[in-house]
Parts: sequence; C-alpha cells; structure tokens
Amino acid sequence: MNIQLTPQQQEVLDTQGEPLPRVIDPRTNVAYVLVPESAYDVVREVLEDERRQRTIRAVALGNAAGRLSKEVKTTDIPPDVTADLEAAARYAVTGEFDAETLRRIEQRAAQARQELLQKMGVQEISAQIIREMRDSR
Repeated sequence: MNIQLTPQQQEVLDTQGEPLPRVIDPRTNVAYVLVPESAYDVVREVLEDERRQRTIRAVALGNAAGRLSKEVKTTDIPPDVTADLEAAARYAVTGEFDAETLRRIEQRAAQARQELLQKMGVQEISAQIIREMRDSR
C-alpha cells in the first residue's frame, strides 16, 4: 500500500535534507522515519544478512557443542568453566558479553598458557610442518 504525500509534506521533504524527516502517528505518538526506498532496500539487505550470519553461527555452535558433549563428559569440566564456555558461545552468537566473565576467561587462558610453557617449553613446530607439507608433494 502506498500513501501519497500532501503538498505540505512534499515541501518538507524537498527542504529537509538531514536529518531525515519523521512522521508522527497522532493516535499512538509513534514516529516513523521517511527514507528513500533505495536506502531502505540496502538497510533491509544488511539486516537480513546479519540475521543469516547469526543463524549460521548458532547452528555451528550447536554442532560444536554436540560434538563436545559426545567427546567430553560434562562432569569432567568444572561448573565455572562450563558457565564460561556457555558465555563465550553466547558472545559468539550475539556479540554480548559480561566484562567480569571476559576477565575471568582471559585469566584462565593466561594461566593455561603459563602451565603449558612450563610443562612443554616453547615448541618450534612450524618449520617441521612446512617441511612435511613440502616433502609430501
């Protein structure tokens, strides 16, 4: 359904420029922004693409969680680590995170990195991998 602009509304559109004009519904007091259809189409496409990307990430995380639950008994993972894994998955899907959880995850990662360095030392494996790849041709 198309709504025709009145001459007064057309004059406002012609002289308004930026910011874009708003139309107020007098019954609900809801404001609507008038944008050119071409701009609306671009924004709609971007939003639809973002929705598709979130869906893909959610499915991928669900698949990864399913594989993880089959390979690792959840009782092997401490509850606080499980909660942090769930928070990280939420962050990957929604982009939302809790600063305290992020700090805790970063601390745990730094500690794990230190423990690995103490246990294994620095591992120089890149040259070995490159040689194996080159020699396998």
